Amino acid sequence: MLALTGNPFWQPESYDQPVRDRTEWERIRSYIERNPVRAALVRQAAEYRWSSAGWSTGRSAADLEVRPTR
Repeated sequence: MLALTGNPFWQPESYDQPVRDRTEWERIRSYIERNPVRAALVRQAAEYRWSSAGWSTGRSAADLEVRPTR
């Protein structure tokens, strides 16, 4: 599909770095949670089903109709 047969798909990682404090953690978390918004998949981060952004409100809005299976 991407015509990348035999070529690396992922970009090589440049570094790993520990998170130093709560402020940095919040900045990183917010950046990650906004990715679906930047990609125009949703209007708000909490609308994205697999986002942790819904945790602050108790759950993702996309999961309101999801029922566990037994």
